[in-house]
Amino acid sequence: MLPYIKSINVFYCPDDSDAGAPMPVGQGGWAGVGISWAANGLYSTTYGWISGTSPINGFIEIGVVGTGGYGGWLEPCSQNQSYIVHPADSIMLAEKFSADSTAMGWSSQQSGYGPDSVIAGTASYGGGWGDQNIPDSTQPAANAYPTGPNGAVSAHHNGRANFVFCDGHAKAMVPSATDPDPVNQPQNNMWNVTRL
Repeated sequence: MLPYIKSINVFYCPDDSDAGAPMPVGQGGWAGVGISWAANGLYSTTYGWISGTSPINGFIEIGVVGTGGYGGWLEPCSQNQSYIVHPADSIMLAEKFSADSTAMGWSSQQSGYGPDSVIAGTASYGGGWGDQNIPDSTQPAANAYPTGPNGAVSAHHNGRANFVFCDGHAKAMVPSATDPDPVNQPQNNMWNVTRL
């Protein structure tokens, strides 16, 4: 897509106060600029950490884009389109404001792509990997970002956020509706592109 992107401003939301601001120097160098989007990097912890050679070195990727090559944390780096079972109902990108991440103390949402630039799991907060929780409507509404029903998705537009799906369409939704009941309705988790 890079040849078609004429300005990095497409990655900024006007409501994100940190969008475009230089991020603090992070893990090993310049952390890029704040952006307002994060990739669906959901990983499965069903099998735990799997040691070995690429492409299975780390957690198994069940989202669209991992961070392969970044210390072998998530593999593979991105999914083949044939791997995505329901492209019109599977999330590729979601709004995640840089200002929300930096308010939590993370130098997240860097354009220099790394683990903090994905929405990756449900138990990652507090693990040193940044604010990455996927939405979960069963979480108490009183829980603050990123452990509430909206997870690490920024819902600053009247309780909604913008999502880009794997077939290319975009839609504004209440984030918690993207994963209504992880235990009893796993087939409705729009972050898991492998679901049947």
